[in-house]
Amino acid sequence: MAKRITITDVALSAGVSVGTVSRVLNQREGSIRISEATRKHVLDVAEELGYQANVFASALRTDRTGVIGVIIRNMSDPF
Repeated sequence: MAKRITITDVALSAGVSVGTVSRVLNQREGSIRISEATRKHVLDVAEELGYQANVFASALRTDRTGVIGVIIRNMSDPF
């Protein structure tokens, strides 16, 4: 099984901090400005490495899954 690429891997390859990679990938524009060149470089490296966000890790970190549970009493009754 291939190793999953993490933002740490992207940061090491791009030569930037993990925080910078996180801000670029999540499009956060807080108090720290990221140059267009750095943003493009991080995105290029992430694509080159095949980075894909881990939705399970994100759900654990943010405490939000984006899933809605539905309870149905009887599936055969249309009303």
